[in-house]
Amino acid sequence: AELTGEISFTNGLRVQGSIKGKIRSEAILEIGPGGRVDAEVHIRKIIVNGEFHGVIRATDRVEIHKDGKVFGDIYSPCLIIEAGATFDGHCNMSQEKKSAK
Repeated sequence: AELTGEISFTNGLRVQGSIKGKIRSEAILEIGPGGRVDAEVHIRKIIVNGEFHGVIRATDRVEIHKDGKVFGDIYSPCLIIEAGATFDGHCNMSQEKKSAK
């Protein structure tokens, strides 16, 4: 399946096909071995076994497993990259400071 546009979900999503656009959820996004995502993602947790292009903003963690490929920037307090995985981009693991105003 191929999907283009904005996606939001509540219980988790596993991608085996292709998604292009924006993804937003407080759940888990998993990109399966055959999956490809080209998107700006705001998520709690993402697991990459396929291919990702874009920007990931995860509130909990990002996991790139051995067959996973990420091309883009990651903003997350926790990043796990298994041996054999590909990551080409920038990572920011610092917490954004909330203003006291």
